[in-house]
Amino acid sequence: MDRLYDANGEMLLEGAEFENAYSLVIAAGGIQSTTWIRFCVQCATRFDEPPEESEFLSVLEEFNRKHVGA
Repeated sequence: MDRLYDANGEMLLEGAEFENAYSLVIAAGGIQSTTWIRFCVQCATRFDEPPEESEFLSVLEEFNRKHVGA
């Protein structure tokens, strides 16, 4: 997950909006993207009613900002 946080966080530090940074990282593919998708799928299957995507993204944004000190 650190690679994902680094990839998103670097763009946040450069002034990008979270949604744009996230979209670019996911579109680029690679380990950052697959890590996030795997994490969401594993988490969602643990709930009777999976959280909305916006809830996952809110948590991701918070961790990205904390990770890079933004």
